[in-house]
Amino acid sequence: MADGPIPQGMAGAAANPDTDPETLRQIAYHYPELRATVAENPAAYPGLLEWLGALGEPAVTDALSRRIAGPTAPEATAVMPPVTTPQATTAPIFAPTSSWPEAASGEPNRPQPGTGPTPETTQTWTAQNAAVPGWGASASGGAAGTSGNFGAYGTAPDGGQPGQKNSKRLTITLVILAIVALALTGLVIAIFSGAFSSKPDASASSGPTSAAPISTAQSASPSESPASRSPSPSVSATTAKFPAPSDAQKVGGFTAPSGNISCDLSGDTVSCEIAEQNYAAGGYQDCGDQAVTIVGTADGAALGCGASVSGGGTLAYGASAVSGNVACQSTQDGVSCWNVMTGKGFALARGGWQTGDSGRIGPESYTW
Repeated sequence: MADGPIPQGMAGAAANPDTDPETLRQIAYHYPELRATVAENPAAYPGLLEWLGALGEPAVTDALSRRIAGPTAPEATAVMPPVTTPQATTAPIFAPTSSWPEAASGEPNRPQPGTGPTPETTQTWTAQNAAVPGWGASASGGAAGTSGNFGAYGTAPDGGQPGQKNSKRLTITLVILAIVALALTGLVIAIFSGAFSSKPDASASSGPTSAAPISTAQSASPSESPASRSPSPSVSATTAKFPAPSDAQKVGGFTAPSGNISCDLSGDTVSCEIAEQNYAAGGYQDCGDQAVTIVGTADGAALGCGASVSGGGTLAYGASAVSGNVACQSTQDGVSCWNVMTGKGFALARGGWQTGDSGRIGPESYTW
């Protein structure tokens, strides 16, 4: 469920790889339009990615597919040893009756050292490949031992056994290719296991709370905090986990356009006083004949009675105010204030009031 129009700068935070994991989780939960952007952010932790994938949203699924695919690794190219011209020999060169399996390049694989015919079995081999250069025939079609160009499988130029030196080169080449293949396989396994092996992370908060019964219809959210699974990047004392909108006015107090709600902001504390309200009729706690004031700190929010709030200039509907570590937003449906470091906050209007611990409480979450 979206919390209204996406605040300025929120899309940039969703794509910024320096954004902390908890902020990315909050963006994905409160702003469905930015989930695909969060899915491609390198800072998104595995639990959040799995939760996003479980939503079944096409744009998010495509973003996850692009993230998993990554850049395509170049294919390894086998380097074959050069063809040599052997010296003439009078000994016939034989090939086995069945050909060696073809490699990916189309060239026949060379027999490995020690796998060729032994002296006792040489007579059972045939010269069926004698017409193939390097298997016992010259490039000009002559018999083995005549002049001509021989392939890599002919007699060695120094008169040694066929393919001995070339087999060593091929063995080294194959070992290198095997190492490259294992490295690529390990990389693919690491990508897939890291993206889908963990459980979804949970929200550290349970959503807005209230003095009056709250509807149990809640949007699904991750079920485990990233901090409970594995160490996450530490948040410095100056990093706002629930930041105020980028266009928030820096003021110490304000009054809503209706004149019914006034708030004071300072340090970690925000106090809002409401002049006219129907709390008793709606089942919400009130102060009887005394003024009703809601006070929020870094540790939570509660009802205060009889306190006096100075307020300030008019804060237009849709505008926000910020001072120290507290922020507020004014709407036609009510006022919401919260601590940008801890997310503890509250919302109030004529019809009721409630508290929460996930930053701003939008009108769509009001319980009245």
